[in-house]
Amino acid sequence: MSTKFYVRETKQKKTIYFEYRNEKIRFRSSTFFKVRNIKEWENQKCKLKVPSQPNAQEINEKLETIQNGFQRHLIENNNFHSITNEECRVVYDSIINELLGRKKTVIQEKEKEEVVKYDVTSYFKFYIETFTKVPAESTKKLIKIDSMKSYESTKKVLEKYVKFKGLTKLNFEDVIRTFYYDFLEYLYDKNYSTNYIGTIIKNLKTIMKSSFEFDHHSNVEFKKSYFSKIKEEINHPYLNLKELDKILNLKLDDNRDDIVRDIFIIQCNSGLRIEDLLEFLKNPHYSELQKGKRLLKKETNKTGVEIFAPLNKYIKLILEKRDGKLPPSLNSVEINKRIKEICRKAKITGSYTLKRTEGRIKKSYTKPKCEFISTHTARRSFCTNAYLQKVPPHLIMLVSGHKSVESLMIYIKVSLEEKAQELLEYDFFN
Repeated sequence: MSTKFYVRETKQKKTIYFEYRNEKIRFRSSTFFKVRNIKEWENQKCKLKVPSQPNAQEINEKLETIQNGFQRHLIENNNFHSITNEECRVVYDSIINELLGRKKTVIQEKEKEEVVKYDVTSYFKFYIETFTKVPAESTKKLIKIDSMKSYESTKKVLEKYVKFKGLTKLNFEDVIRTFYYDFLEYLYDKNYSTNYIGTIIKNLKTIMKSSFEFDHHSNVEFKKSYFSKIKEEINHPYLNLKELDKILNLKLDDNRDDIVRDIFIIQCNSGLRIEDLLEFLKNPHYSELQKGKRLLKKETNKTGVEIFAPLNKYIKLILEKRDGKLPPSLNSVEINKRIKEICRKAKITGSYTLKRTEGRIKKSYTKPKCEFISTHTARRSFCTNAYLQKVPPHLIMLVSGHKSVESLMIYIKVSLEEKAQELLEYDFFN
């Protein structure tokens, strides 16, 4: 199922058309908006280039209104696959007429059940089922598998809270200041970690915002400053360059371990999220530079930011070992399972203490460092090692894809002692 805009050219004019298609039908209709020059139209983004013709921005906004209105009808009526061409015409004409200030067309709909009345937890279910099929209006993207699991988890926590409080359901109007602090107390009493509680609050805010935009309620408490995601910086480990050398030089007899090691080393030196790297391995793209040098090029799945990562000596060593080819893509679950044992074999077994707050209590977990290593360690290792090698933060961000220095610094796991050593570079401290 998809919606898009395209330009139909004739000798006299170039008109922007709307298209909707699913497995059964293909509906097309004119938007009545014109393109002055075909070179001013962006095929991939389905919109006019800005600036181009004087009213380009206005036309783009109206195209977005048409698309959002059509998708809203499909979502609210849950007829992605059952809608007919005739129904598409009635819905589309109604949107166009309203947009152009014409007399509205009365939509003759099939007999349908009473409009569904959602509460908070049932809207979670609707949100997950809907936006794994069509892009969400706010992000213009489908919900990713990891995000879907997170929403499912939050939904279950809320359902348990509702049951614990002896309620039949949680209405949108109930989500106010007293609920927020009572819900936090409940989560603390469950001994959840601070960051997990923060994720639950973030997901709840997303659901409240989405249901608000679909006019299911008028409660705006979720927009207030008190209704905020809580978070805690955790001292997750990173792997320094010496430790990465140990992993790189480790002799591995198992072919799967060898593939996992190579993927992990590439991630430690590219800063890519694991899902982006695994996708890149399946379909690699490079940006060619002068003197035969190349940059790894990828648009990130999470934020849509285009990143460029230089192929440093570690990545080049892996390419040389594999006759210029990248390792095959594997499942991230298998990588996380195997990389711990690989690090153990590389003698990365020194004692490490992880500290985090659970409930209201600060807890410490001491294990061999290899037990804490995962694919997310690789991203932290890239950011931290680049920082320690004096790479400016704005250039690290060009590779890591972080949108702000603040979010980047969360990934830089430099100890206070390591930071203090920087003082020795200044004459005042010598």
